[in-house]
Amino acid sequence: MQPFLYFRSLMSQTDLEFPRPLVAFMGKTMKHIDMLMCGRLAESGIALTVKQVIVLHKLERGCTHQSELAILTGRDKGSLTRLIQSLERKGFVERTASTEDKRVNIVLLTPSGRQMLDRARPILDQTFEAVLDGISEDDRLVTRQVLQQILQNTLDILEPSDP
Repeated sequence: MQPFLYFRSLMSQTDLEFPRPLVAFMGKTMKHIDMLMCGRLAESGIALTVKQVIVLHKLERGCTHQSELAILTGRDKGSLTRLIQSLERKGFVERTASTEDKRVNIVLLTPSGRQMLDRARPILDQTFEAVLDGISEDDRLVTRQVLQQILQNTLDILEPSDP
């Protein structure tokens, strides 16, 4: 069975026995969106994962410290190091030690990385539009507000404020 057909059959299944169906459905949805985007990138001859595109995008926006990239992408330092090494092998980023502090790694987007990001961006934009097709602006706004509240609740649990 082709991967997309398999995942389509999974999408039609609902697991109502799961104690927290909304959270499970959110996770399943994000996993499928990630797989869809990776598939669309691969079909277009772009050898990047969505996580790699996110790192390239953050670099384009001016984030250069590897530790800051780890925070912005929600990855631990080891995981991010491996991701950056794979981008480095492809020639999309360069990594050097900071002149101020040798313990700090600076990561820079190469011209080749910028070209790859420019090729990936329209594919991801088209995919985002396709997955949001048929969803009204009002529903998009409500969904964003609900997800922002879920994120805030999660952050509050992870880092409770002092009373």
